[in-house]
Amino acid sequence: MRRKISATMLPLLMLAACSTQPEPGGNMPEPQPVPINETPPVAEPGVPNDASEPPPASVVSACLRQGDRRLEEMPLRAVGTEPFWAASVQGRCVTYSHPEDQAGTRVWTQFSGTAENGTWTGNLNNRPFVMRTSPQPGCSDGMSDRRYPIAVMLTVNGEERGGCAERR
Repeated sequence: MRRKISATMLPLLMLAACSTQPEPGGNMPEPQPVPINETPPVAEPGVPNDASEPPPASVVSACLRQGDRRLEEMPLRAVGTEPFWAASVQGRCVTYSHPEDQAGTRVWTQFSGTAENGTWTGNLNNRPFVMRTSPQPGCSDGMSDRRYPIAVMLTVNGEERGGCAERR
């Protein structure tokens, strides 16, 4: 049986067909969404439900895919001082920013662990980028009275930087 492609799915399918090439500096462009199966919708009254058709696909961000595994979303925000830096995390994607790059640069990493006790390993400008988190209630950013539940150690540009994080 032939299946219609909805107008909202066509652009996503076209994007998924694009290949990704490394950008200068070793950073990868953002991968396109990857479809995964989900349970089929409930049939509308009066419309036959053909069980032989595959269930519709839903779109999952490439940040939440690592190999064949779907990652927990675990949105995390990390900050550090001296020098100032920040990292926004979604799955295996880390957007690293600092005063000279306030918009941030996305770093595609390999992730292991949990948001509270994990490691994100990748490359930024052809140099190792490693961010490690560990539970530390009361972590201080060194600039405010704010306390965070997670400590962060970041290796970037050959430097070790400390900081704190919390789930968003």
